[in-house]
Amino acid sequence: GRREALLTMGLLGSFVAARAIGRKSSSIPHESENGIAPPGAISVKNLKSNCTACQACVSACPNGIIKPATGEYGFDGLLMPVLSFEKHFCGYDCNVCAQVCPNGALIPQSLEEKKLTQIGQVRFYKEKCIVVTDNTACGACDEHCPTKAITMVAYNDEGLTIPVVDRDICIGCGGCEYVCPAAEKAMIVEPRAVHKLADKPKVEKQEKVVVDEFGF
Repeated sequence: GRREALLTMGLLGSFVAARAIGRKSSSIPHESENGIAPPGAISVKNLKSNCTACQACVSACPNGIIKPATGEYGFDGLLMPVLSFEKHFCGYDCNVCAQVCPNGALIPQSLEEKKLTQIGQVRFYKEKCIVVTDNTACGACDEHCPTKAITMVAYNDEGLTIPVVDRDICIGCGGCEYVCPAAEKAMIVEPRAVHKLADKPKVEKQEKVVVDEFGF
């Protein structure tokens, strides 16, 4: 609609202005860089140095989780690709975004490399987990973790179990955050400004899970 078009035009104007002024200018206010850069970005710095905000990766992402940044990377990162796990998560067997990038902002990776690239790390907020708040069974996060960075351990004498996270093998795919049923997510992926190599999973990748409309 007209409102969305005006917003897009405004963001484009801001993006062009930021580029014209220059990334090194101390006059540009930088918000805390809390956006999750797509696999292949290597670092937020590399993304900012090479991305033209062409939106090729946004259009190509089969799960629709890449969106134009609106402040996650600061003023000079407007409209650059950032991951959002509200509607889905980063597919374990997908590396499409880097394959379509024409500018070197996302470096193509083999699937083997991508599966070990840590774009972020999940943090578990136990007090928000429905096992704690509702005294009810869950485990959706464990079921959807492709690297088994999440395991379930005994929580109480009633037979309930609760997640434990191994952040070293977490790659930040967002599967756990997406499926978490808590009103205020108990699993939140924290971005890495510089991507790193995660430890190899201790077990083979689990069976592919089909996510239905409820996230389970």
